[in-house]
Parts: sequence; structure tokens; C-alpha cells
Amino acid sequence: MPILVDSSSRVLFQGVYSESDIYQIQQCIAYGTKVMGAVHSPKRGQEFLGRPFFGTVEEAKKKTECNVSLLFTPPEEAKEALLEAVCASIPLIICLCDEVPIHDIVEVLQVKKRFP
Repeated sequence: MPILVDSSSRVLFQGVYSESDIYQIQQCIAYGTKVMGAVHSPKRGQEFLGRPFFGTVEEAKKKTECNVSLLFTPPEEAKEALLEAVCASIPLIICLCDEVPIHDIVEVLQVKKRFP
């Protein structure tokens, strides 16, 4: 299995809602992952764990040059979050959402084919 995230990866989190999400991000930081921030539009401009909250993935990419997006969104928000990351041309998108409808994933993959 290839290693997709390494020391050159700059990770953006989408959908930081719960204490569990923050705990996972803390663990990533402790491990040495370059966490660039998170996207959560109501918290735009605020900080968490010393990293900024952004309003959109596109804004985050422009400001941080992130190249990985990791999603913690609820399943009903996953499709929108995935599409936002695809449209921002994030090369690696990791979806940790449970119970995402398969037709949403298929739709996202169809859109992904049109982006570099």
C-alpha cells in the first residue's frame, strides 16, 4: 500500500464539529503532520489549536497551499464538502465520513474527472 501523506503534505480539515474531531487533529499535530487549518464557514477568521478557520476550501488553498483535505463532515454534508475540495483542485481528498450514500460518491467521482 502506498503512503499518500508524508512530510511534504499540508493538510486541511473540513467539517471540524466535535471534540472527537479536535482530538484527531491534535493527534495529527502531535505526530508531526503539517496541519494548515480547517474549513468551517461560521468560524471563519477564528483559530483552533493555533490554526486558522477558513470560509472555503479555495480560500484555504490560496493562503496555505494545502495539498490534502481530510473530511470529518456528517454524511449529509459530505457530497458538498467533497465537491468543494475537488473544485479547488486539492490533489488528495480523504473522506472519513460514515454512511455517505454511494450515489453521492459516484457523482463526486464524475465531477473529479473534469478537474486536473
